[in-house]
Amino acid sequence: PRPRERDFRGDAVIAAAPKALVDRLKALGRARGGASLYMVLLAAWSGFLHRLSGQDDIVVAGASSGREQAAVARAVGMFVNTIAFRTRPDAALPFAAHLDAVARVALAAYDHGDFPFEAAAALAGPPPPGRNAVFDTMLSYENATARAFRIADLNFTSREIAMQAAMFDLALDITEIDGALTLRFNFATQLFDRATIEHWAAAFSQMLAAIADNPDGPIGGIDLVTPGQAAVIAALNDTAADYPREATLVGLFDAAAAAHAARPAVVSGDTVLTYAELGAAADALAAAIAGRVAAGACVGMLLPRSEWCVVAELAILKAGCVFVPLDCGHPPAVLAHILNDSNCAAVIVDAGTAALLPGTVR
Repeated sequence: PRPRERDFRGDAVIAAAPKALVDRLKALGRARGGASLYMVLLAAWSGFLHRLSGQDDIVVAGASSGREQAAVARAVGMFVNTIAFRTRPDAALPFAAHLDAVARVALAAYDHGDFPFEAAAALAGPPPPGRNAVFDTMLSYENATARAFRIADLNFTSREIAMQAAMFDLALDITEIDGALTLRFNFATQLFDRATIEHWAAAFSQMLAAIADNPDGPIGGIDLVTPGQAAVIAALNDTAADYPREATLVGLFDAAAAAHAARPAVVSGDTVLTYAELGAAADALAAAIAGRVAAGACVGMLLPRSEWCVVAELAILKAGCVFVPLDCGHPPAVLAHILNDSNCAAVIVDAGTAALLPGTVR
């Protein structure tokens, strides 16, 4: 669960998008009415978060230079303002159409880019404990053509700094260098494991390639299962195993009971039945069933959850009959339909459930 108090501790996972892919994403933006690369990435990030969360109202924060006014256009200082982009992704919508909608949202937001975010947040009211105001995720983009430069006698170079803080739940910081993208997924360690973000980073990179390949495909149809995850899924589903194909369930139980007679077989509240006790109780009830019902007939069981459910099911099978489970919560009409449809020859009940049987069965 989300903690009520944030510790702002964070970590980061780095991924990359090659220049060839970035060129295709830029071309996609140009083909959709001149959308910028940032708009394409914003649409992709919004669609990706929709796929992860299932939510169709995704607010992503971005930034405005804050220099729209001529008075500060050339001033030295920090004027960046936060902008909230409210997007409405839909799994059935083609990505290209989603991009068109996101581009319109972005342009409208930029028209009000100098409106102080603090004022917008105040209008939204105080956030719930442990949450940010208005948004919990951010997408930033920087076109850093020069990573090393010189001013007078000073040389400047960039250095990677380990990210140990997180202002938001999840932020994607994208830097374009020489046409390729570096994607930094900064996350709150209170909320996410690093392995989760590593998978998401790979899946988002895969999504970028998918929308470049087929922008007219629906957002919900984009394959986010990475090769590594596909291998894990395949391994988990590789459950084929050799087993005694001619053995019956009753035979397998009897063999287990003979090998582990004193071990617990059923635990129900304070009641514990060993394999030997379960087998003896089932054999006694099976004998009673066989004395009243022909082998192969359907026998119902209408009992509350207890150790007797296991005894009764095993007894029905030991008697050579077909087990028909009945739910004590079903109305009489439903029980009557099941009993008539299965042509039950008998029903195992207790003092409390006998009254639940339809009148035609009593």
